[in-house]
Amino acid sequence: MSQEPKGWQSYHTVWAVLIFAWITNYLVRMGLSPVLVPIMREFQLTYAQAGLLATAFFYAYTFMQLPAGVLGDWIGKKTILVLAPLWWGLMSLGTGLAPTFSLLFLARFLTGVGQGTYFGNDRPVIAAYTPADKMGFGQGVSFTGLGMGMAIGISLAGVIADWWGWRMVFVIFTIPSLVAGAVVWRFIQEPPRTRGVRLPGWMWLLLAPFPLALLGGLATDRPLLLWSSLLSPAAFVLCLVRQQPVVRKADLWFTYLAGIAPIYCLWVVGIWAPAMFLEIGVRELSRSSLLASLLGVSAIPGLLLMGSASDRLARRGKGRKGLAALILLGMAGAMLLMGTAVSLKASPILLACLVFAAGFCIWGVFAPIFALLAEITPTPIQGTSFGMNNTINFIGSLVAPIATGWIKDASGSFAGACYLAAAVGVAGAILVFLVHPAFRWGREVAAPAA
Repeated sequence: MSQEPKGWQSYHTVWAVLIFAWITNYLVRMGLSPVLVPIMREFQLTYAQAGLLATAFFYAYTFMQLPAGVLGDWIGKKTILVLAPLWWGLMSLGTGLAPTFSLLFLARFLTGVGQGTYFGNDRPVIAAYTPADKMGFGQGVSFTGLGMGMAIGISLAGVIADWWGWRMVFVIFTIPSLVAGAVVWRFIQEPPRTRGVRLPGWMWLLLAPFPLALLGGLATDRPLLLWSSLLSPAAFVLCLVRQQPVVRKADLWFTYLAGIAPIYCLWVVGIWAPAMFLEIGVRELSRSSLLASLLGVSAIPGLLLMGSASDRLARRGKGRKGLAALILLGMAGAMLLMGTAVSLKASPILLACLVFAAGFCIWGVFAPIFALLAEITPTPIQGTSFGMNNTINFIGSLVAPIATGWIKDASGSFAGACYLAAAVGVAGAILVFLVHPAFRWGREVAAPAA
């Protein structure tokens, strides 16, 4: 038996660089959350309208997942991983300088365009360079950058906003994003190329109506036009499934759909946690942001511990889906308790502990789910599959901010939104446990290559 190499390995460099890139990604993404209240005051917005502003990012982010994954399989993943941080850095600057609500909305939408290209290309790079027996840990540790960026972004944004106003948050967050693009270019190598998905040109034309219909619906306040914009990417997905039979496999779709639950809960808490602390009596924006940042801090133990546990179970032939289902049930319980704490106006410390517990489960489930997806997806289409996964997952992000804002406007409390998130978590647990062998602890079966 060959001895495992000691010391720093090349895959550690890949992990470290992509951790840094994800930190800058989430600095820009989460900078909005603590400053939503001052933005609402400046532009005289309701909670539902503020939720719509938050959702502008996710419309574009979700829209870009699948096309970016397909492009990465085709033209190379490194190219996208270099250009994307440069793009979202410039859009962060545009957010800070936006003089009107319309331009602010557009800047956040375009931020989502750039950030939406990352996941479908970074996860296959991790899968390509990480040893198979460390896949769960590798997918987990490399994803801790999201939690670090969330914690730093939420807490630092609140402090910057208190000192210099909300606009300086995005101006300052531009700098590390530009640095990230240079670091990825210097240290990441393109993984070995395989024949990726090649799509006919007419399929790409299906995507053209989406941004026009979406922005038109938002500009004219016509919900029918807004929601009809989703028909364009839906048609693209249906055509892709027709072109690539392997993508039709039920186990892949159970995994994709189960991932909606943690994303939904992540953005209920990630967008609205600072406002939840304000609801229960915390008055300082910097303090509410600091407490809410525990959602990001929880990513580090959640991803590392659950990634390691996932690898141990997989080595014993128990598979990964059972652990994922248990984590999702834990997430549902934490969201239920969070709603109760908000309704009772519990102490900020108790609510902060529940935010941490929910975050531990939200982040923790990503490690086994991503490792499972890497194992059941043929290598040539991993970029496409991860892109499809995040496209489906982020349906939760499209609904969560608006639904939570609407529930707050209608009921005067965030409690009901937390209860709804708990129900979504239970549904996710059931879905992931349907992966073959269904409702049993056993090794999952890889889909055959097309």
